[in-house]
Amino acid sequence: MVTTTKHIDMKHLEIVKAGIEILLPTPVDFGMVFKEVQRSENHVFWLQVPDTPMREQIATIKINGLFYRMTQRLEKAVFRNVRLTKDFINVEVLEDGTRKLRIPTRLLEAKKKSSIRGQVSSFILFVSVSI
Repeated sequence: MVTTTKHIDMKHLEIVKAGIEILLPTPVDFGMVFKEVQRSENHVFWLQVPDTPMREQIATIKINGLFYRMTQRLEKAVFRNVRLTKDFINVEVLEDGTRKLRIPTRLLEAKKKSSIRGQVSSFILFVSVSI
């Protein structure tokens, strides 16, 4: 289901938006984590290196005091409800005025690719018949 992942070194990162920490017995069963966080953005912590562009923000989860980067599969499960509309802007302004991404950049690119594949282009076929 969800593979194990290394924790993130927080030395050069700051929290843009805090989520809810997950407390589980060790060793951590990442399959259990997947079930806990899917379709729920409440557990997502947004991290960023200071003075970098907003698109560099990282969506993470915090388990037993350690931060872990979300796998693409987990990102898809958590942000499944976000639909790319014609005027979609991947920015959300928090109550304190902080700007954060609506969905992770990696997931946005994947969603764009799949939406392009899903578009059906219409075309007119002209047939010339000579008698």
